[in-house]
Amino acid sequence: MKKILLLFTFLFIVCTGKMISQNLPQRLYVIDKSIQGYQEFSSALVSGGKILVLPETGNPLDQIRIALTGNKYDEVHIYTNVKTGSVVFNSLALTSDELSAQSSLLNNFKSLVSPSGKIIIHGNPGDAWINKLKLLTGIEVVSE
Repeated sequence: MKKILLLFTFLFIVCTGKMISQNLPQRLYVIDKSIQGYQEFSSALVSGGKILVLPETGNPLDQIRIALTGNKYDEVHIYTNVKTGSVVFNSLALTSDELSAQSSLLNNFKSLVSPSGKIIIHGNPGDAWINKLKLLTGIEVVSE
């Protein structure tokens, strides 16, 4: 009888753990190498997500697109340098005009996240920039 009780307890714990982990939002953490101390910062992020450290070269939006493909994340957290009117990855400043120039790439993002997915910019590039990114991606975008 004790073995059966232990077995049911074990199964309950395993099944409950799986249900809890399945209900956690799936997160992609995008970290720009230009952030001072990014290595320590990325290791301090909560588990339950994938970390993408952007390389110093290449199109950061394309790197994010590649990381999103096939995963359906609920949240995409972006940690980089933010100024009013732009988000800066290494040497590429994503101004409102640059977002428009990248529109064909950004239009694909909606199909790559979960239906309730959102992009969270850690910093505030301003309402106009946030609204432009929302328009081009079709995804909820917030700044923190």
